[in-house]
Amino acid sequence: MKAFKDNWFRPLVAFLFIAIAPYAGAEIDAITGTWALNEDASDSLEKQMNDLKQEHRLFESEHGDKEEDSGKPSPFDNNNLKNKKWADRRSGPVPKPSIAVNRMVTAELIKLYISERIVVAYDGKLRRLINPNPLGRVHSAKGLGISKDAIGETLAYMDEDAVVIETRTKSTERLAERFEVTPVDQLKVTTRLFNPDWRREVEFVRVYDRNEN
Repeated sequence: MKAFKDNWFRPLVAFLFIAIAPYAGAEIDAITGTWALNEDASDSLEKQMNDLKQEHRLFESEHGDKEEDSGKPSPFDNNNLKNKKWADRRSGPVPKPSIAVNRMVTAELIKLYISERIVVAYDGKLRRLINPNPLGRVHSAKGLGISKDAIGETLAYMDEDAVVIETRTKSTERLAERFEVTPVDQLKVTTRLFNPDWRREVEFVRVYDRNEN
């Protein structure tokens, strides 16, 4: 993995910490840092997608060409593709998430800086600057408390000792990441991802060790 160059990051982080350090409690401050994926302790998106593919194979095996006569619609079909067979779809039965989401949920190295703003870097390839909503998980009709960037619209908030980042991407995916530090000083990231092509939500947990390098 290439070394992560964060020279531009440091002045921004220093400014945020000096200006607003009192905003976050000690537990939230503990989330700040660099974290490396512990593969042995982590679940993965790949496993979730393999489970979806297996579900599709079982459905096809059970219904086969009788799907139209069975009266039971395929759980994989959506309104735009309901009249197409899987073999006719360019994306296949279980398409991958968007590039941005894939980078976030498969990152081997995460850098987090928590203050009045949340700075997240995934493998040095994707960086986000998000304003948390001080009112928590509250949506307003005017969109107050929502951060917008090239990925989509994001609602971020503190939930006790955890930081939660919920994003609706421009590809209409819904992604929720919950970051919290465990009693053994590991970063636990609980990810929930809804992809409209899957018509269901998957959830998995990744564990990261603190990286002092």
